Amino acid sequence: MVIERSNLVSIMQLVIKEVIDSSLKFGRQLDSDHIPLQHFFIVLEHILRHGLRPKKVNSEVPSCRRLAS
Repeated sequence: MVIERSNLVSIMQLVIKEVIDSSLKFGRQLDSDHIPLQHFFIVLEHILRHGLRPKKVNSEVPSCRRLAS
C-alpha cells in the first residue's frame, strides 16, 4: 500500500506539471476536452477511490504545534 501511495502521488505531480505547462502554453482557460485536464481528473479519481490519507505522525516525534507552544 505504501508503494501504491507513492506511485499515485508521483503520477499526480507529473499530471499537475503537465496541466500547468499546457495551460501556460495554450492560454489560461482550459476546456473539458483538454487532455491534460482529463488526466488530472482521472488520477484524482483514483486517489479518492484509493482513500489516500496523510502519513501518520509518530507520537514520539513532537509536532510543530507542540514546538510552537
